Amino acid sequence: MTLTEEQHTIRSQGVGGSDAVKLMTGDWYDLWAEKLGMKERDDLSDILPVQMGIYTEDFNRNWFEKTTGKLVLTNTETIVSPTFSWMVASLDGWIEEEKAVWEAKHVNGFSKPDNVLKKYMPQLQHYMMVTGAAKAYLSVLYGNYKHEVTEIEADPLYQAELIELESKFWNCVQKKIDPTTIDIADMELTDEPSTETEMVGVSQS
Repeated sequence: MTLTEEQHTIRSQGVGGSDAVKLMTGDWYDLWAEKLGMKERDDLSDILPVQMGIYTEDFNRNWFEKTTGKLVLTNTETIVSPTFSWMVASLDGWIEEEKAVWEAKHVNGFSKPDNVLKKYMPQLQHYMMVTGAAKAYLSVLYGNYKHEVTEIEADPLYQAELIELESKFWNCVQKKIDPTTIDIADMELTDEPSTETEMVGVSQS
């Protein structure tokens, strides 16, 4: 989905789903510098795969609804975790009947489904943590010839690992500690207090 400037601002004040992917792959420094305003966020307006994903998202959602019979609601606001005030999410969609996250991707036609799922698992598990969802649907367009849907269940062990990484990263942001100067095992968890915010901004597509 295309984020508004307000959503970008909110994301700069917390850890989002795409951030979770970077943290799980060890790409900490650029993200840290971006959160602190030391680095401009990447301009993706001329990145073809990104823009194709944005422009095909509506089609992806319509095709998903047509082939599965499940109604996807669109999310227009950033969601804040009811447990961690620094954990946020901007969903592509929400399936109210099942209380499930819906995420759209458009990937290379030669991509392997297992690799796609592995790449985006941190984002999906992050979104499930923020919303409290027990499952998520990953709706993927492969080039222009294939559409596959994968149902993913919330994984408490995976989420526990993700929470620890995100908390340590956010502590580095709060205290302006360069994450490349300290081993992850020695990092402290953030002491930022929790919050209670309900999911908002979900509307029918």
